[in-house]
Amino acid sequence: MTDALAPTELGRLLEAAREKAGISGRQAAARSGFSATRWRQIVNGEGGRPPAPTVVAAALGVGIEPGSALEAAGLPSDPATINAIIAELAKARDKNRTTRSVTGLAEEIERIRALPLPAQERLRVAQGVISLYEDLAREEQAAEPVD
Repeated sequence: MTDALAPTELGRLLEAAREKAGISGRQAAARSGFSATRWRQIVNGEGGRPPAPTVVAAALGVGIEPGSALEAAGLPSDPATINAIIAELAKARDKNRTTRSVTGLAEEIERIRALPLPAQERLRVAQGVISLYEDLAREEQAAEPVD
């Protein structure tokens, strides 16, 4: 298989899966962790062959086996490679989730600081918000599958 054909075959596979799932390109992009523009680039084969982690994320986003997407892209599709990529994607997802949570918490604290309340009342409200974030983090951790 030539490099020029691999992205086209991959694009057809991804689009067929997206249509079968009944989701839009934007939804497929969001599920895969991409912008809509990046999704279109992958599907249209723009920029050549995407890297293996991109292919796996796209495949998972539309509900197809990563191995078939990697094969369509002309990339190694052995189980060890796929498992390593999925583990890296999970780590990146967790890091992004943590960053968003910390950023969200910081924004909430800033909003609380701006409230026209006495300092003790602002502190009480901030502690409540922090407690909610801690509860959410515990719930997410409990919901994640154990390896």
